[in-house]
Amino acid sequence: MSTFHIQPSQEALAMLALTLGLAAYGRREEHTTSAAPELTTDQAAARVMPLLLGDEAREVPRLALSARAGGRRSSYLTTLTWCFTFFSTARLPAYLPTVMAIVQHRDSTQHSLWTWLTWLGANITMAAWLYENNGARMNKATAVSLGNAAMCLATAVVILAFRF
Repeated sequence: MSTFHIQPSQEALAMLALTLGLAAYGRREEHTTSAAPELTTDQAAARVMPLLLGDEAREVPRLALSARAGGRRSSYLTTLTWCFTFFSTARLPAYLPTVMAIVQHRDSTQHSLWTWLTWLGANITMAAWLYENNGARMNKATAVSLGNAAMCLATAVVILAFRF
C-alpha cells in the first residue's frame, strides 16, 4: 500500500469530514464484523481524501460498505456536498471586507502582498491540479479554486494600487 501524504489544507478538510462521522464507515473488504475498527487520523484522512478529491485519489483503497451503511454514506455525501457548496460560496464574498477596507482607508501597508500572491498561486495551482486529475474536466472544486484565485488577484491588485 502506498503512502498517502496530506497537505495542511487537505488535513483540515479531512478533520472536518472525520468530525462529521466518516470514521463510522471505516471498514475494508477484509473486515467481516459489523463494528468498524478504530481509525487513526492518518487512516481516516486517507479514506476521506478520495471523497473530497475524486478520481485523482484512486490508489487509496475503496470502502466496502454494507447496504445499510450505503444509506448513511449517501446521507454523509449529501451533507458534505451541501457544506462544501455553502462554505465555498460564502468564502468568495468574504474577501470583500478586506478589499473595501483598503479602498476606504486608501492604505494597504497592513496587508501582506506576499501572502495574497502566495494564496493566488496556491489557488491557481490547486485549480490546475484538480482540472488535470479530473480528466481535464471542470468540476465544482476547480471552479471554486478559480473563484478564490480571482478574489486573491483582486485583493493583490488593490494592495499594489495603494502601495506604490
